Amino acid sequence: MKRILKENGLSLVLLAMFLITWIFGQEVTGHRESNEDREEHGLAAETLWPIHNRRSFS
Repeated sequence: MKRILKENGLSLVLLAMFLITWIFGQEVTGHRESNEDREEHGLAAETLWPIHNRRSFS
């Protein structure tokens, strides 16, 4: 296991960075698209994490 990490450490770090930024990018883009659709239908925009705005959460 240590040998795999040592020999492929850079590739693993770059893969992790790519996956994190890709997932975050998908989340933000989907959120913006969803809010545009909601606006077209006359609904209020949602926050990125709506659970934090619920009164029962706090």
